[in-house]
Amino acid sequence: MNKFVSAILIAAAFAYTLIVAFMVLFTIGFGDLGKDLIGLIVFGLIALSPLAVWPYCLRRAAAWRRGEHPPF
Repeated sequence: MNKFVSAILIAAAFAYTLIVAFMVLFTIGFGDLGKDLIGLIVFGLIALSPLAVWPYCLRRAAAWRRGEHPPF
């Protein structure tokens, strides 16, 4: 069970990264990034969000593999 939950956490991080990557490519394809500074900042934060998701999911996955059951 622990390895299954660990694999699910890593798969969720990977799926989130793919979704964000698709969003980035889709947005860049339309070329409307430079017109609005606030929109550009929000876009940048969303584009960088997988950098925060991966360490969290990897820490939780490692905890599950050690036999711990962290709630969050």
